[in-house]
Amino acid sequence: MKEFHKGNLTNHIIDLSWPMLLGNLLLNGAAAFELFMLGKIGVETLAAYSIAMSSVWALFNSVHGGLINAAMAVVSRKYGAKQHEEINAALPGMLFTGVIFFSAFALICYAVMVPAFIFFGAKGAVLRQVTGYMSMSLVLSFIMPFYSQLLGVARGIGDSITPLRIICVIVPLNILLNAVFIGLMGLGIMGAAYSAVATYVAGAALYTMVFIRGIGGIKLRPGPLRNRLFFSYFRLSVKSILQNFTNDAGSMIMLRIISPFGNAFIAAYGIVSRLINFLMMAGWPICNSGGVIVGHNLGAGIRKRAIETIMASTKVFLWITVPTAVLFFFWAVPIMGAFSADAAVIGFGRLFLMIIAPALLFMALGQACQSGFSGAGFIGTPTSVNILAFIINNQAISLSGAGQAALNRAFGGFLGDERFFRILRNSLLVHI
Repeated sequence: MKEFHKGNLTNHIIDLSWPMLLGNLLLNGAAAFELFMLGKIGVETLAAYSIAMSSVWALFNSVHGGLINAAMAVVSRKYGAKQHEEINAALPGMLFTGVIFFSAFALICYAVMVPAFIFFGAKGAVLRQVTGYMSMSLVLSFIMPFYSQLLGVARGIGDSITPLRIICVIVPLNILLNAVFIGLMGLGIMGAAYSAVATYVAGAALYTMVFIRGIGGIKLRPGPLRNRLFFSYFRLSVKSILQNFTNDAGSMIMLRIISPFGNAFIAAYGIVSRLINFLMMAGWPICNSGGVIVGHNLGAGIRKRAIETIMASTKVFLWITVPTAVLFFFWAVPIMGAFSADAAVIGFGRLFLMIIAPALLFMALGQACQSGFSGAGFIGTPTSVNILAFIINNQAISLSGAGQAALNRAFGGFLGDERFFRILRNSLLVHI
């Protein structure tokens, strides 16, 4: 593995992030294909998918991402200090922690998801589809610890090639299964659920086999569940999951606000949210690579270089966010048209993309700082910032009438409905 406490920081970030960037590009391609296949079925299926992605599935990803970030934060510092055996001793307890978190999440969600989906606007065929989809998808909760945490450990030791190799196996599998289950067999949104379960079972099995054989001096073997590093990991996991929950809370509130506008609006919101997730998945390997380098340098006792890493990862991510913002602003209609032929969905989505586009320029610095704090082990700090931003965002709903009128004129009267205006404005504030 490379030593990140010397050499050019930008080159280190690129070297560490390009395999995961390519991997996430492949994952995004598979997700876009899934969205395209579901969009061909109809607005109700898209609405069900949108509600699932913006509510229960968003919280599922919060647990998934929280466990990855906590693993990276713990492992990167210990690996930078060359404490390999301490990491090995902690692995069984880390996996046990993931099983606890995911199992509790699955049981709670299964118990409350029907009233939750009704609360978020699902009814009739949409409710039946989203409930069936999530009932099957929650099976993943008992599989994901071996995928999420071992991915985080691999990233923490500075290995990006192994995750890329695994992604190169599971992405074609996911595309093939979606083509069969959704297209050939006509299973609709349930086909997407079956495909996701099979894909992540394969990914978890591959990660487990890799770590049983050993990688970079780190090896998964039976052992006690308790040691000092395990307790550190448990605390960081709680903070990291809470941090992600606060990020997703804004999206869930937005989903509740838009639900009275109907299935077309919900579908448009779901497509745009998925597109933003695609961008964040591109930024995740870049910024988290910066976080890993921060952890390695702090483990080696080089604090100044750890700080410099944050700005370096911000600059690299800006190479992606700037052209994406331009694309969203000027080519919103063809982008939306790729996922839905419904005129109302395209119209709502166009406005969403145009208003969100400027906020994407702030995303690079925010994500880089968050990953830097996580890499340093201060996961509670970005959690507090997220909670503060969440409060400010909700208070911002009461924009003055004069300001609203001015913006209405600027957008040529498209924002005549006051509720519609608040929703679009807050989608901008959430991403800032």
